[in-house]
Amino acid sequence: MRGRMGCGIAVVAGLAMMCGRARAQELQLRPPSDMPSASWPGGVQVHQGGQVLLVTLASPDKKQSCRVASFDEEKIECARHGGKTVAYQRSAIAALIAPAERSHWLYYFVGFLGGSGGAFWGSVVLAPVCIPCSVVLAVTGTLLLIVSPAFAMASDGDYPEHAIYLKEGETLQVKLR
Repeated sequence: MRGRMGCGIAVVAGLAMMCGRARAQELQLRPPSDMPSASWPGGVQVHQGGQVLLVTLASPDKKQSCRVASFDEEKIECARHGGKTVAYQRSAIAALIAPAERSHWLYYFVGFLGGSGGAFWGSVVLAPVCIPCSVVLAVTGTLLLIVSPAFAMASDGDYPEHAIYLKEGETLQVKLR
């Protein structure tokens, strides 16, 4: 019984981690619902707490990291370390860039290997008591071992930086990663 619980917990934890990671990768940049989407050209949508890189007209060759504290049709406020906020007027912003995402596929691979190890351990523990239970856990462990590389590759959600807003008449002078 203990082996099945360990395997079940590992599988549930792995699935929860995959679902949470997938949601984090969906870069949801939304304005408040009362803000017309035409206020920032191209329907730029940013939500509070989201991460963006911004390029100002004052320093067009430098990207600045911004954790969005607030966003409206005239300005974007970025939260800095120590609780300080810095406001950037829309007229002073040359570009908003969605940051690159690098997934940690190794966590998925190790998670499924851990689930596989738990299933194998459970099959060894259950072998003297319940041979059919032990066989089921051994098969489950083997399947988890086989699919672990596939899930690690499927979790690879890397994508590069991309501009989500570029002021009319401006060209992007920074390189995107």
